[in-house]
Amino acid sequence: MSPYLVSGLGAYRSDCSVRERCEETTRFGWNVGRGTTLFAFRLRSFIEARYHRAEVGDRTVQFFPVTPGLLSEKSGSVDSDLRQRPVEPRSGAGVGT
Repeated sequence: MSPYLVSGLGAYRSDCSVRERCEETTRFGWNVGRGTTLFAFRLRSFIEARYHRAEVGDRTVQFFPVTPGLLSEKSGSVDSDLRQRPVEPRSGAGVGT
C-alpha cells in the first residue's frame, strides 16, 4: 500500500443542459485529493478520491468522484522496478571457458 496526495488545475466546461438561459462557458478550476496504490491478487491497482471546484457563471460547481483503476507493470514506478527478479548468470559463461 502506498498512499499519495494529488492536486491540479483544470478547464471545466459548462454546456448549459440544466438551465434554459445560459451561455456555454469554459472556466478554470482546481482539484485536490488523496489516493493509494494497492497490490492484491497479483494485480497493481489504485483508488483515488478528488474534490473538484470551479466557478461557472454565477454558480460554484463542486463534485467529489472516487476512481478505482488498474496499473500496468510497465508504469516505470520505483517499486515495480524493485520487484523485478535479478538476472541469474548462465552456466559456462565467463572468462576462460
